[in-house]
Amino acid sequence: MLRKTGSNFLCSEYSFKGRKGKRSFKRLPINDVIIRACSKCYPEAKCQAIEDLIVVTLKHAPHRGRTNNQARLDQERGGEA
Repeated sequence: MLRKTGSNFLCSEYSFKGRKGKRSFKRLPINDVIIRACSKCYPEAKCQAIEDLIVVTLKHAPHRGRTNNQARLDQERGGEA
């Protein structure tokens, strides 16, 4: 659901708690909306489990959407330095 609400670039600007110089996603109203919607669709899911999924989604956002060529070029550049 989080991937549908914002781009990878936008999500990469946030961490759940706002650490490492990023903005806090936990304080945004959309966080509560996502948790309530997930709780409604999956009543057996606990709030902490949903938050954990949000954390993982935000964590991997900067790396998602990169093509294989971009990843290969980054590795080659890192190997030359």
